[in-house]
Amino acid sequence: MSVITLTTDLGLKDHYVAAIKGAVYTLIPDAVIVDISHQLIKFDTGSAAFLIKNSFRSFPNGSVHIIGLNDEHSPNEPYLAVQSENHFFVGKDNGVFSLILEDLPAKIALIETENKYAKFPVKEIFVKAACHLAKGGKLEDLGGEIGSFAQKMELVAFIEKDTIRGAIIYIDSYGNLITNITRDHFMKMGETRPFLIDFGINHTINTISRTYSEISEGEIVAVFNSSGNLEIAINKGPADTLLGLKLRSTIRIEFQ
Repeated sequence: MSVITLTTDLGLKDHYVAAIKGAVYTLIPDAVIVDISHQLIKFDTGSAAFLIKNSFRSFPNGSVHIIGLNDEHSPNEPYLAVQSENHFFVGKDNGVFSLILEDLPAKIALIETENKYAKFPVKEIFVKAACHLAKGGKLEDLGGEIGSFAQKMELVAFIEKDTIRGAIIYIDSYGNLITNITRDHFMKMGETRPFLIDFGINHTINTISRTYSEISEGEIVAVFNSSGNLEIAINKGPADTLLGLKLRSTIRIEFQ
């Protein structure tokens, strides 16, 4: 039986997540359900895409990933099921698929339903489609195949002369600031050159550490995380609040 993952902005205070899981278990009593996150910023497809993009390859082939945010019916944003890299993705065509998947998907299908105006699309529409796929059903059985999905511009880092300019694209539960500047960007500029990372108001750092604990508690640290993204943190402290930074704040690396 395939794994079904859930990524939503529903939070954990209310009954919504339990209702979704109950609907899955009703259709597949022995289902394996994994919560990626339910604590996303409301309607933030960028953060949802970041989490799924950095986790879905850790799951077995055939896993089904439900994306449940900003999912109210819209005639210009249909419900889709997407197959890519031997995984399935179910959600609304609001640009999130383009932020998750780097390569052209193998298949894209509309999820045809008579219940387009469902009050709870994740439970009433996405769960049925996901369970169909998890049980080995064909993607094309869900509806007509189409050639593409909506594109959403991703925040990208860029290099100009001796500067890499990027932005914060995700803030984790520790308050660590994850940027779109990658190890590859840094290596292209030359890892042996002196540099200064500039962020916030009067905050700079000129060293990239291997671990958080290489720096004293309460001090600012920069590391490349397990996904290869530059991360600004405070050892055992919330960098977002202490540094006054937020999503899309600018980060610059100046090379000498």
